[in-house]
Amino acid sequence: MGYMSSSLSVSGDSSSSVAGLASALLYGVVAIAMNFVNKATLMEFGNSNFILILQSLAGIAIVHGLRALGMVKVTTCRKRMMKVLPLTLLYQMNIAFALKGLLRVNVPTYSTVKRLTPMLVLSAKVCMSKKLPHPLILFSVFMVVLGCIVAGAGDLSFDAAGYAFAFMSCSTQAAYLVLVEYTGSEKGVGSTELLLYNSVLSLPFLLVIVALTGELSTVRGAYLSATSENALFPLLLILCSC
Repeated sequence: MGYMSSSLSVSGDSSSSVAGLASALLYGVVAIAMNFVNKATLMEFGNSNFILILQSLAGIAIVHGLRALGMVKVTTCRKRMMKVLPLTLLYQMNIAFALKGLLRVNVPTYSTVKRLTPMLVLSAKVCMSKKLPHPLILFSVFMVVLGCIVAGAGDLSFDAAGYAFAFMSCSTQAAYLVLVEYTGSEKGVGSTELLLYNSVLSLPFLLVIVALTGELSTVRGAYLSATSENALFPLLLILCSC
């Protein structure tokens, strides 16, 4: 009986490990694919703020659709929504800077610069806690930074603005992660609920930005131009928006 229990335990641990590995691989594939889809879309349709609006609308539609089908449960609360407002602003700033960066630099370079996020998070934690992490962690972060320097030095089409946007994306993402950890702003808020809050709270700011920059007046012409050059562009825009 003990042998059977031990076997079942080992089997369960093995299944959990395989599921965890599969989840990690799937996340990596989706993250890389997302960068290429965003880059391909921005190369033909440079209205990045309008894309952010589409992403917010898609987030709202998807959450409400899943709720209507009974697949998720979402309870909206104004107090909770306002509690995550700082997170929403950082989240949207991260995406906005990321799209601007992708528009100007190639995907491998962008991905490399984005790996600076752990360094920024670690630096913020050291400043706040006054404690140094384990030497192996410091060495790992140092190697990541060194890799970014090497990648930048070997980039023949160096674009300072593109690097600056990518670094700002890292900074806002790091600020988001640190804020969540030290304030507990996400406590009691599910991932689906947070997606809905982010989407709803982002729309007013994005609409103001699009109106002030005059981007809205160029959307139709940019879309028609992109569609005439690539018949599959509508599908690409849909994938980028989701």
